Amino acid sequence: MHAGALAMDGLLLAMAAGGAVTDVRVGKVYNVLTYTGALAGLALNGLLPSPPGLGWSAAFQGLLLGWGPLFVAFLAGGIGAGDVKLMAAVGAFVGPHTGLFVLLYACLAGAVMAMGVILWKEGYIGLLLRIKAVFTLQGGDDGFQRLKFPFGVAILVGTAWAVTERNLGASALDLVFGKAFA
Repeated sequence: MHAGALAMDGLLLAMAAGGAVTDVRVGKVYNVLTYTGALAGLALNGLLPSPPGLGWSAAFQGLLLGWGPLFVAFLAGGIGAGDVKLMAAVGAFVGPHTGLFVLLYACLAGAVMAMGVILWKEGYIGLLLRIKAVFTLQGGDDGFQRLKFPFGVAILVGTAWAVTERNLGASALDLVFGKAFA
């Protein structure tokens, strides 16, 4: 692995970890982290030769890919603005290809975390009632208390997962079950 790529991955993971820590401790991801992270991702990818740089275009596409879907979730009231900006900054570092996997893995981790929070606060019955409400497609207020959790942790998990797979050249399924999933 190229030393510059390793340094960029270290900076990326430190940024994502910083966002996760503040999200857990104070319930927010600070702008100073997300804005400087996004600028660093754009600048490093734009100014460094390949590898490790991806180029300006790929970095900007990754930023938009990270920002877009989570911005929609923010508008729907599902996550905070800091989570949106953290995912955009991560995308600026990794570009659109790896960014898509970060987004997928962060959403998977977030879903597991959400189920864990529901189980912890409401038990199995609460989880089953919430799942039933999703599939019955009832409009309006479903009567459930809104539960929050630090999605910044899910972004950290998704980032670490996708970057590890990219660096190893194999998916998690390949690593667990062999090359049958290649």
